[in-house]
Amino acid sequence: MNPTWQTIRPMSYRRSNVNVVILPDSKVLVSGGGTRRRGPQVLPCELFDTSVNYMDPAINPWTTVASLNARRQYHSTCVLLPDGRVLAGGNDTGSRVMSLEAYRPPYWFRGPRPRIWYAPTRTHIGSTFTIDSPDAPHVDRAVLVRPMADTHHTDSEQRLLNLPIMRRGRCSLRVRAPANHRLAPPGYYMLFLVNTSGVPSVADFIEIHYKWLKPDKAFQEAK
Repeated sequence: MNPTWQTIRPMSYRRSNVNVVILPDSKVLVSGGGTRRRGPQVLPCELFDTSVNYMDPAINPWTTVASLNARRQYHSTCVLLPDGRVLAGGNDTGSRVMSLEAYRPPYWFRGPRPRIWYAPTRTHIGSTFTIDSPDAPHVDRAVLVRPMADTHHTDSEQRLLNLPIMRRGRCSLRVRAPANHRLAPPGYYMLFLVNTSGVPSVADFIEIHYKWLKPDKAFQEAK
């Protein structure tokens, strides 16, 4: 492989000390920052749409969305919550901001959310498992999102993984866990269902293990 860089359409605002969060609908939320390091704040947020051909210079993948309520620059943080909101807090540029706010992305206002009745709490790499949901016929995707733990605007563990839907029932989905532990390092993930309107469920936490760990009751249940 010979990786290369290519410039795509820029954001609407210049930003330094910015926070970036992968959302369960596969869009990317960019928030906070300033027009330069420790410079004037930028309150409006932007969404990057990964579903479009963003390599085409004629296509703009960026959409400006609602603003944060407070200045979030140096030493600020943003993390995705299991209910789909984004928790933003902190700042020490000019004055310390000792507050938190729960930001609601646009999907929050698009109608009813799919529901997870039941999902296993544990599974292993490459396994299949069942998710019970009364909204199964209207589910477009099942995704795993790694819980965030960022520092100084960086989280190298942040990732979203789509789970192939192997079988769809009236009230259940049979999905397959990622087959590669390099794509899905063992640990805890948030499991979301996303409906055809792009609205995510409230997440259930699921733990992914290597295949060769000694099975227990929850492990057998996931298989």
